[in-house]
Amino acid sequence: MNAEYSKVWAKAIIRYVTKYFDLLGNPVGLDAFKKHKRNNVLKALSAYSKFTGTYSDFKQKLKDYGIKWGRTDSLSSFLRMVNNNGSDVKEWYNKAQAILRPNEQLYLRYVLTSGLRKNEAIQSFNLVNRLYEENRLADYYNEELQTLEHFRFKDLFLRRTKNVFISFVPKSTSSGYNRYDLSPEARAIPWYNSVSWLSPGNKSFFQVINQRMKLNMVYSNNSSKSHKN
Repeated sequence: MNAEYSKVWAKAIIRYVTKYFDLLGNPVGLDAFKKHKRNNVLKALSAYSKFTGTYSDFKQKLKDYGIKWGRTDSLSSFLRMVNNNGSDVKEWYNKAQAILRPNEQLYLRYVLTSGLRKNEAIQSFNLVNRLYEENRLADYYNEELQTLEHFRFKDLFLRRTKNVFISFVPKSTSSGYNRYDLSPEARAIPWYNSVSWLSPGNKSFFQVINQRMKLNMVYSNNSSKSHKN
């Protein structure tokens, strides 16, 4: 299953199937779920039934019970993305940058610049580090077009859905510790590789950021109260 799906989704499939295994034989209970959850459970049960060779039976039971997939209106989804200015993300990013170390700022900026999802960004960042050490960065980063060519590494970035093919990443987007720079000069900086401990599915980096934010907020509030007293 890990060969066909990302590790995160493969774990989600196992979790859903373990919890809702009875729905394979009697899927009527799926109607009690909201659309998003119903679709996720349906995807997990469908994947499991295909893996075990029982998909035809499961599909027929869905038809018999009148269970249908929730369809998302494509126009509504498009308008939601267009009208979202990302203000919440920008605010979170600016707060995070203020409490992070230089090497952590670098990785977070990499995520922002590349536009990759969390696990893909971890895979990509570590791939950049590895290929640079092997003097093969050109296999991944097209300097002329200034793009990361993910499609060259199908096992990492191409799946059944939500594929990522390229990311436009300028060689240098700013200056100082906040830059994401693929030039040899930047790669020579000692802290560049210092977040290479990241691994796919590792949520701790982002959890730590949020925990630091909360602690920083508590500290700021306590300091303000002390000054008033």
